[in-house]
Amino acid sequence: MFVILFRIKDKDSVEMRSLNNEEGIQFLVKRWKYSKTGTEEYVRRMLAKNPSSGLYSKRDNEKNKVLSGILTNTNGLVGMLSTDPDERQKGYAVAVMRDLLKRMAIDGFYPCSALEEKNIASARFHEKVGMKFSHKCDYLLHLHSPFN
Repeated sequence: MFVILFRIKDKDSVEMRSLNNEEGIQFLVKRWKYSKTGTEEYVRRMLAKNPSSGLYSKRDNEKNKVLSGILTNTNGLVGMLSTDPDERQKGYAVAVMRDLLKRMAIDGFYPCSALEEKNIASARFHEKVGMKFSHKCDYLLHLHSPFN
């Protein structure tokens, strides 16, 4: 076990752990803009095999509610980051992103991500969590990926 340091004002009311339960699956599937038939099974498979990070509520009225979550996809990229709209602007997305990047590094993977070129907010977010831009590409494919 390792300690993850993150700055959240209400840190006593939340808990960081992997998104490997039904609530985590539904949380990501419901919020991902590319969800379609088969997405639930895809997310289930990714969470079973790959590093993920979720921030869960410890508040009495909503114990174990997913507040923010992220996973590693089949290409080994960080993806599907989402935060409950009622919980935004609290540092939760930064916390789960940094947690996942650390988990990936500890597991021996090179933490990497991809974003849409026009998404300036995503680019700023990636820079905020310490990521650097290295390449511009149309598609990234891992042929013998350990993430499948």
